[in-house]
This record gives sequence, structure tokens and C-alpha cells, in this order.
Amino acid sequence: MSHRLLSVRVFMIFLLMGSLPLLANLAQTSVHSYSERQLMLESSWVDSVYARLSVRERIGQLFMIRAHSDKGPDYEEFVANQIRDYSVGGLCFFQGTPRH
Repeated sequence: MSHRLLSVRVFMIFLLMGSLPLLANLAQTSVHSYSERQLMLESSWVDSVYARLSVRERIGQLFMIRAHSDKGPDYEEFVANQIRDYSVGGLCFFQGTPRH
């Protein structure tokens, strides 16, 4: 049984080692297929949005708050108020789903 497990592990290592160049090539082609013009446009947009944020909003964007979609409308309003009041950067769902 342990000989078989060792054989499987060795096979997996060779498989992984063989796929690393393919993964590196894939990452390289996906970066190069993105045009320089598109990168400049996106960077410009991000910079323009960031420039309009107050210091408080910039700090708020660093935070991600806990959210539960299965706690009812009162809790949803509480989370919505936190988003508005603190300009939070994101939500992390712990129970339920983004759709309920």
C-alpha cells in the first residue's frame, strides 16, 4: 500500500513539474495580450477616482466588513449604513450568499 502511495506521489510531482513551464507561459501570454493602451486607460480611470476621494474615504476603502445575507432586512440596512458611513472597500460573506 505504501509503495503505491509513493508511486502516486512521485507521479504527481513529475506532473506538477511538467506543468510549471506551461503555467508560466500562460501567465506570460495573458499579460502580453492586454494592450498597453487598455492598461493606460484603466490606470488613468483608477487615478481619477482615487484623486476625488477624501482621506476618510481612502482609509475606508482599506476595510472589508463582515456580512450575512441570512439575517433579515434590519441587518441588511445596518450593513448598508456601514457602507455609506465608512466608505468600506468590500464585503466578506460568512453565512448565506450574496443573493441570500
